[in-house]
Amino acid sequence: MIEFTHRVWTVVVTILVIATTIFAWRRYRWPNKVTAFSTLTFVLLLCQVILGMVTVDTRTLPIAVTSHLAVATLVFASALTTAIVAIGSRGIRNT
Repeated sequence: MIEFTHRVWTVVVTILVIATTIFAWRRYRWPNKVTAFSTLTFVLLLCQVILGMVTVDTRTLPIAVTSHLAVATLVFASALTTAIVAIGSRGIRNT
């Protein structure tokens, strides 16, 4: 059940990252911080997928699992940075 849930979330996150990257490229164009961070998130996600395959193929070798977790953290940080930069570029403020 855990593996299935992980796969479902992987599909959801992949769709959202691809959609965000396409939206950023259409809305902000290059060069722009939003485009740069959304593209970085997409590239990191590709690395994450490859590391996930390596983790399964090596039967959870500790270095593979650690790398997989580290890149997952980078994907999250990059996606969060994309959101913060996008909000900041629109001039949205809490009043």
